Amino acid sequence: MPSYNMAMKEECAPVFERAAKDNVGVMLMKTENSLGALTYQKGVPLYLELPAVATINKTISSFQHCEMLLSAVNTPVEAADRRELERVARIAMTGHCTMCGACTAACPRGVAVADLVRCSNYYLNRAEYVTAAEDTLAALPAAAGPQACTQCGECERACPQRVPICHHVQRVATALA
Repeated sequence: MPSYNMAMKEECAPVFERAAKDNVGVMLMKTENSLGALTYQKGVPLYLELPAVATINKTISSFQHCEMLLSAVNTPVEAADRRELERVARIAMTGHCTMCGACTAACPRGVAVADLVRCSNYYLNRAEYVTAAEDTLAALPAAAGPQACTQCGECERACPQRVPICHHVQRVATALA
């Protein structure tokens, strides 16, 4: 049940292909993170055509909303619309972590950068997840926590989404550590 949007297509393709090969169904969540409601409706068929994807975990607020999404499932997506949806998703996700792990791999000190960014996002975006952020941080060894970060910027240079990682690590160090 991965958090997924169209900007993550290339990095997630091997995972979805492996799941399909192993007959494991995938349920996508947080698929609307980079798209508005009307654009999202156009993108529903693109999510469901991915290998192994069986469904989308989506909050439905009304019967009308349910009907809209059901009609979107069977609506063909023109090639130009497909390109535009993927372009919009890439632009909208610039600066947003997709949990690809490039930052953690690039850290010369072994800091759990992706985990720290996730903690920061919990803290910044959803107050109800502060406890989850605190628990995640508490589970990290001190050598991988925010105190070990020297703000060298290697993680930011490696990030394909151009996330302001040093800001997130500092936020965790200040607010949660």
